Amino acid sequence: MTEESLMKFALAGSRRISSDSVSPGPSLGLPWLNDLMWAELKYLSKLKPFTMENLTHHIEQNPEAWNRLIDMDRIEY
Repeated sequence: MTEESLMKFALAGSRRISSDSVSPGPSLGLPWLNDLMWAELKYLSKLKPFTMENLTHHIEQNPEAWNRLIDMDRIEY
């Protein structure tokens, strides 16, 4: 996958979402993580610089941190 693929994803989403993707959100206490969003994140994890380890697995292993991130009004470094 290329930078062009990442830019296309940022602008339009994956366009290839699996309808059988079931979000782990409810079981992890992530109410914002619905099936559509999970499918998009799984697709994004195939585009560099993302991987399953640094994106979807990270979400599954750190739900409290991701809830805090989602609840922020804005992200500051």
